[in-house]
Amino acid sequence: MGIDAPTLTFLLIESKKRQLGNVVTLGRQRIDLPPYWLKRLLRSEDDCTFEGYCENLLIAKLGAYSVESIDNSGYEGATHIFDMNKTLPAASKYDTVIDAGTLEHVFNVPQALLNVSTLCADRGRILHILPANNYCGHGFWQFSPELFFSLYSEKNGYSDTRIFLVSLDDWDTWYECVKPNGSRGEFRSIGRAPLLIMAATTKSGAFSHQDVQQSDYIAAWNADEESNYRPTGFREKIKNTAWWPLARRVDYALRALKAPSEDFMIRRQVSSLLS
Repeated sequence: MGIDAPTLTFLLIESKKRQLGNVVTLGRQRIDLPPYWLKRLLRSEDDCTFEGYCENLLIAKLGAYSVESIDNSGYEGATHIFDMNKTLPAASKYDTVIDAGTLEHVFNVPQALLNVSTLCADRGRILHILPANNYCGHGFWQFSPELFFSLYSEKNGYSDTRIFLVSLDDWDTWYECVKPNGSRGEFRSIGRAPLLIMAATTKSGAFSHQDVQQSDYIAAWNADEESNYRPTGFREKIKNTAWWPLARRVDYALRALKAPSEDFMIRRQVSSLLS
């Protein structure tokens, strides 16, 4: 995807917590912002004439000590040539691993995620900026908050996991995802604007990807309550009638008009996240 406005904003938020240190990016990330927007987002008095790829920008403005990159091809001059579909051999460890729109193009996502954690140093930070919705055809995959909450859990060796959903038609308002607690945290984007997921986590030390399950199913299995997944009442009755297709359309239309539930999403102003 490259470094666009939401991506740079997310990196700024993270860099305010601590310096990025030694960085590796998945794919060599091109700067996709003109100088005016760089200057505005960085709140800089400089000309901000960063061009091409992100290395100088991250070092000069976001506290990176060094920036390397990994790609399957050398066509953009990546530091390391490696196919993230494959098992990563012994590799350097980095303070920050940035995936700014690469994993959706990798078929073997579980292996790629394992590689990401292998690249990350203990107490290092992993940052993902990936498509969540309305990107059908952009790559192989679109991603859900549930994946990152379930994978980057304390049980698996991670901490301080934070996830946002960001619509590209509103750069000023983000939705912070609340970790599901026995029920599904579903979010339906309104309109046709692409929706990004921003996920950040800290690798605490030893980690494991061997036991990753969807959280609401875990709750059901532990409670042994299959009835939670059996529709009852009016919905079950109308499904057996000719009115079901119309009822579904009305239901989806009403959901589209409804604001995201505060049970699963917290509305955040970007200005407050950057302060």
